[in-house]
Amino acid sequence: MTSPLPSENLQIALVGTLNSSVSLQPDGTTLVSNETRSAVTEAVSTLEALSDTPISLSVRPELVDALTNSSDDDIALLARLQVSTSLQLLPATYVDVQPDELVAEQSADVFTTQLRLGEDVLAAGFPGKSVNRDAWIQTSSLLSGGAQLLRNLGLRTAVLLGNSQKTTANGVSVFVEPTRLVELNLPNSDQMTAALADSNLSEALTRGSHEPLGGAYLVAQQILAELKIMRSEIVDRDETMNGRGVILATDSGELPSQALMTALVSTVASQPDMAFVALDELLGSMTVSVMDGLPVSIELQSLADPTPNGNAMLNEFAARVNGFSTMLPDGDERPIQWRRVVNVLSASNLTPSQTKAYIDAVDAQLAAIGGSIVTPTTTAFTLGGRDSSIRLSLRNDNETDLLVRVHLTSSKLTLPTVDQVVTLPAGTTTLVEIPVTAKSNGRFPVTLQLFTPLGDITVGSPAKFSARVNALAGLGQLFTGIALLLLLSWWIHHLRREHQRRQFESDDSAGRHPSGEHLA
Repeated sequence: MTSPLPSENLQIALVGTLNSSVSLQPDGTTLVSNETRSAVTEAVSTLEALSDTPISLSVRPELVDALTNSSDDDIALLARLQVSTSLQLLPATYVDVQPDELVAEQSADVFTTQLRLGEDVLAAGFPGKSVNRDAWIQTSSLLSGGAQLLRNLGLRTAVLLGNSQKTTANGVSVFVEPTRLVELNLPNSDQMTAALADSNLSEALTRGSHEPLGGAYLVAQQILAELKIMRSEIVDRDETMNGRGVILATDSGELPSQALMTALVSTVASQPDMAFVALDELLGSMTVSVMDGLPVSIELQSLADPTPNGNAMLNEFAARVNGFSTMLPDGDERPIQWRRVVNVLSASNLTPSQTKAYIDAVDAQLAAIGGSIVTPTTTAFTLGGRDSSIRLSLRNDNETDLLVRVHLTSSKLTLPTVDQVVTLPAGTTTLVEIPVTAKSNGRFPVTLQLFTPLGDITVGSPAKFSARVNALAGLGQLFTGIALLLLLSWWIHHLRREHQRRQFESDDSAGRHPSGEHLA
């Protein structure tokens, strides 16, 4: 008996996820839970036991970071994962975020950032491996907005696992033949395909992994029987295996137990008409299902009404982190740690109280930095003239040099249009001189507010002073000079007229005759 032709082989891809809860703690330390460590250990052991069988995994990048920053044992565990020959990497966001949820919150940029960060971490953590950008593992319901976002980011095929199929398009697996692709109708008429993990086999894998009645090999035999029936039905319809394939995964995506995976691979590998391949190879060979001469397409449910500013709190926190980071000198490690916190806050498995704990911990550090800058205690300044300057003493009680932007406001002063950014050396007082132009005499309020160099984030509370202008020197001297000139002019004019009057009276008296007649 000869072996079947390659075109008659039923190709099978083993797919899973390696996920975890967030390991970064609010205080900046890393804590890999025992549950997570056990899951990673089990996955690594499975990959090592099946070194010649491609297994496509979506590995959580935050977990990779956590193992890198954890104990020596965890670092060694990561090293075993990194050298696995059977591991085929699939794209993953840095923490667990769902595209539909972020689109509904009008925060699609958060998903984009998470995906790119995840790719960067995976590229650094697995330098000898590439990430297949064509496929996206979807473990929850997929709506039209989320699918459109995935397609916009270059992902061409959504792989819907069992849990996703139950709620996507009102139970998509009921209408779709799982050995072929289907088209997804997107809002802007773009094209995207979906591949479905076989739901019946997913249930068998899920049950067999947790409750293997009769043992792992009996479960593997049951799955093999299902695969044989599937292949026979295709052959009985006089169809070939071309353009077809089977995706095996548990309902949640969690990798099956090592015992079941080993038994399954051993059982299926003995079949001449079945073969395990990587997911990207399988998707590259699968074609879209056709019915009545037309490609089978699915109309995804639309998003609910968007929630404006759904991530407002996280956005404001990220802005504070970015602003205060610009206050610190190059090489300071704190901004890196703060941004790690920003990166995990979008995780869907964080509770509101956990999110608040992260934010409060970092905000306390930011407040301490702001509080280490002492503003002037003087409450009044005297300006001697129209063009003058205000001198401020700023003390930095921090152990690190800090940069701040100095901003003054006053309705009675003309101030520079560009604020000064000054460096405050650690443990010293710095004199900052700001040129001003007074608009009028008198006493008026002046407010000092420090900002981060970038981002318009306030540093500390505003300080209020009063400024007094005794005289506008240039105008006062001018007015005084004019008044003196006018007075002097009046006196000169008065004296001249008085002199002329007396002279006239004297001449008139001398020219008269004693008898009262004028001389001839």
